[in-house]
Amino acid sequence: MSRTRSTALLVAVVVAALAGALMSSLVRQTPSLSAQAGQPLIVNLNEAHVQAHAFWLTDGDGVAQASLGEVEGSPAVHLWDPWDRWRGSLGVTDGGAPNLALAPEWGATSLLAALDEEAPILAIYHPNGRYAWSAPAGLPQPEPAADGQLPAPPAGVVVLPSGSSTRPPPAQVFQLEYEQVIANEFTLRDQERRRRINLYTSTEGGHPRAIFFDQSSRPGLMLSVNEGGEADVRFLDSEGRMRLIFVAGHGAAGWASFGPDRKATWGFVTSSASFPDVEIPPDE
Repeated sequence: MSRTRSTALLVAVVVAALAGALMSSLVRQTPSLSAQAGQPLIVNLNEAHVQAHAFWLTDGDGVAQASLGEVEGSPAVHLWDPWDRWRGSLGVTDGGAPNLALAPEWGATSLLAALDEEAPILAIYHPNGRYAWSAPAGLPQPEPAADGQLPAPPAGVVVLPSGSSTRPPPAQVFQLEYEQVIANEFTLRDQERRRRINLYTSTEGGHPRAIFFDQSSRPGLMLSVNEGGEADVRFLDSEGRMRLIFVAGHGAAGWASFGPDRKATWGFVTSSASFPDVEIPPDE
């Protein structure tokens, strides 16, 4: 009898283990909108709201983190720091954009971006015509909605009327000679003396790289600087000299490209946006 009971118990344990493994497999294959520690939550918006830019994502304290807008006529995400200052824009296009990763997931096209390591933003475009935006961890989970309807926004998410997004103006120019870049002789700080950009030489090929820091002076985005130019940071040849141009302002940083008329077309680190031509300051 004892052996029969032991056998039955063993069979029950094995069956339970197999059932658990099956359920775990199903869970991994099914997208879940439930909150998990350290992971962002997903907030669904229908396509009409996206096209109307009627979206503003805030954190639990009501501080703006992201809004919807456009860059050169294409949908884009504008990123903001905790002081409500613009930090850059991420273009949303079918072919992808700098600093965005496009990948199929659950039958959808996903866009992956990040403010910093602790505040990720994940946008997924679904075939049913909806965008899904993830909010920083800690926001409540939105209730499911009927097809074609927008779920009630959870705490921390505010839907604004059309036209609420703003487009920051061009910012100040910082000019560096090629020798200064090679020597890593540059650190940009904001008015409160917080480090924003620093340069260093990579051990991979000896190419300079720019490191962008968040408000807490934690390393954030790192961009390679190669002689042939990069999508975000470029060496520029002006009158035979290689020159690196950064743009800083509104909590953002970027590059300015030269034209043959010695005017700069502005572009920001996380965006392909261009602004009206700006005269380059004369050489000192």
